[in-house]
Amino acid sequence: ADYERAVTLLADPKLRVLCLGGRFSRFIAGVLQRCLHHLRPGTEFLDGSAADISDRLADVDRRHLLVVFDYRRYQSDTVAFARQAHERGAQILLFTDTWRSPIADFAELTLTAPTDTESPFDTLVTPLLQVEAVVAGLARALDGDWPERVAALEAIRTENRITLSPGAPEPGRRTE
Repeated sequence: ADYERAVTLLADPKLRVLCLGGRFSRFIAGVLQRCLHHLRPGTEFLDGSAADISDRLADVDRRHLLVVFDYRRYQSDTVAFARQAHERGAQILLFTDTWRSPIADFAELTLTAPTDTESPFDTLVTPLLQVEAVVAGLARALDGDWPERVAALEAIRTENRITLSPGAPEPGRRTE
């Protein structure tokens, strides 16, 4: 039920989606936002200095869904941003570990994943799997809406020589 609710929130065209993570989990937030960008408009990855991220609060309101990735050794700035976004009306979708970030106290929805490992660092493999599962569910939920968007993005990238089609000559490479 939580998985389905997460997909429903991410599919809501009325919501602008902001993705935020901590020192390490920022990577996972970026992966989610890049996938969402292909499937739907109105997504943003919150990155940069603390001032840059904090400034985004000025525009946050009930039209926003903040997706936060916060794992053990929870960051005070991430928790504070989520709390303030919630107070401004944003819904919060939290991805966290089994110990649960303090954000879980006010999040609309919390998805947990085991992150402990033999390594001195917690693993982000399980959170990444969660993201991939949610993205797959979102693609199904959006049904036929996203392929046209992906085709348009690919056409723009090809036109601007950002991406190359298989077999296309590389820019700057001499052909004889």
